[in-house]
Amino acid sequence: MTHKIKSMQALRGIACLAVVAFHNRSALAEQFPSLAQWLVKGVVGVDLFFILSGFVITLSVSRMGSGFAAAADFLRRRALRLLPAYYILLLVNFLLGGAMATFHYPDKVKALIAALTLSVYMPQHAPFYMDDEGFLNVRWTLNYEFLFYLIMAACLVVKQRWVALAVALSALLIGVPLAADSELTLGVSGHDMGFSYLNLMTNPIIWQFAVGVVIGLVYPYIIRLPVAARVPFLLAAAVLVVKHLSSDQNVGHGLMASGTVLALLLAAVAFNDSWLRHITPRWLVFLGDISFSVYLIHIVIMRQMYKLFPAGGTSLFVASLAATLVVGWLSFRYIEPIGQNIWRRRADAGRAEIKVNS
Repeated sequence: MTHKIKSMQALRGIACLAVVAFHNRSALAEQFPSLAQWLVKGVVGVDLFFILSGFVITLSVSRMGSGFAAAADFLRRRALRLLPAYYILLLVNFLLGGAMATFHYPDKVKALIAALTLSVYMPQHAPFYMDDEGFLNVRWTLNYEFLFYLIMAACLVVKQRWVALAVALSALLIGVPLAADSELTLGVSGHDMGFSYLNLMTNPIIWQFAVGVVIGLVYPYIIRLPVAARVPFLLAAAVLVVKHLSSDQNVGHGLMASGTVLALLLAAVAFNDSWLRHITPRWLVFLGDISFSVYLIHIVIMRQMYKLFPAGGTSLFVASLAATLVVGWLSFRYIEPIGQNIWRRRADAGRAEIKVNS
C-alpha cells in the first residue's frame, strides 16, 4: 500500500474542480443560468475533502509507531507539508486582495488576524465560525483539518490509537453536547456552546473524518476480495451519487446531506483502485496533486479575473479556471516543496550525525 492510490487523487481533483466551479458559477449566471444553478452543488467537494483526509491519514499513520515521538513526527510532517504553502499563499491573497487597504476595515483586520493564527471568532456562524465571505474565506475547512490532525496526534501517543480516536471523537461529538444539555444531531448547524472553538470542536461535520477513518481501516481487507465482488458496489455508489446530486434535495455539507453518499462513492472507488488506477486520467491525478494550492488561491484569482472581464460570461469562467490552475501548478512546483525540503535536509543532517557518532 505504499503506492499512490491514483483513483483517490483523481477524486481529490474532482472535489477541487467542484469547489472552484462553485465559486466561479456567477460568471455563467446570465448566459447559462441552469448550469450556474447546477454548479452550486460543487460545494459538496469540501465534504469529499474531509472524508478523503480521514482515509488518507489512516493509511499513513497505520505504518507509524506509537509514543510521543511518533505524535511529534506526525505533526511535524503535517506542518511542513501544509503551513509553508499556506502562509505564502496567504501573503499572495493579502497582496492581491487589497494589501494595506485591509487595515482601514476592522472586520478585515479581524479576518486577517484569524487567518494568521488559524483561529475562529464567530460562534453563531456554523459550520464556519469565521467570515466565510471575507479574507481567504475557504480557510474555514483547514480549521477542521488541523483539529483532526491534533486529535490524531494525541491518539498516536498510545498503542491502541483507533480505540483512542473513537473515544476522543465520541467525547467531543457526543459527550460534550450531552453534558451541555444540547440535543444530538448530525446537522452541521452544530451546537451553540457559547465559544467559537468549542462549537468548532463539537460540530458534527467532523464525523466525516471518522467515516474516512473507517473506510481506511477496512480498505486492506476489502481489496483482497475478487474484483467481481467489488465492481457492483462501485456501480451502485455511482448511481446513488448521480441520483442524489440530480434530486436537488438535501445537497450540502454533512452526513445528513451529501456526506453519506460521497462516503459510499469514496469507499467504492478506493476498493476498486486495483483496476481503476489503470484507466484514471492523468490530468485528474495531476489536478489532485495541485489541489491544495488551487484551493487556497482560487478565490483571489477569481476576483482578479473579474477586473479583466467585468461583463462576466464564459470568457471570465474559462480565464479564471485557467489562471487558477496555472498559479496552482506554480505553487505546487515551487512553494509546496519548501516544507518537504526542510524535512529532507533535517533528515539528512540527522543521518550524517548518526554516521559520525558511530
